[in-house]
Amino acid sequence: MSTVVFAALQLANEQRSAYGLRSNDFTRYRKHCANRTHRLRSTLKMTHGKGRDFKKLPPITPENTKDL
Repeated sequence: MSTVVFAALQLANEQRSAYGLRSNDFTRYRKHCANRTHRLRSTLKMTHGKGRDFKKLPPITPENTKDL
């Protein structure tokens, strides 16, 4: 079994300073986070489905992840 290394705090701090929080632009940062989350979910094929029908998300494994 392989280990997935992800420097989440460092990445979050870089994104915060680059996309609006340095200048207290919370709307810009919120929009950036929403777009990034949507892009990640689409790439991993982990979308919620349509309407009221909730599709259970598949588990994250090293096989279905890739470097973005």
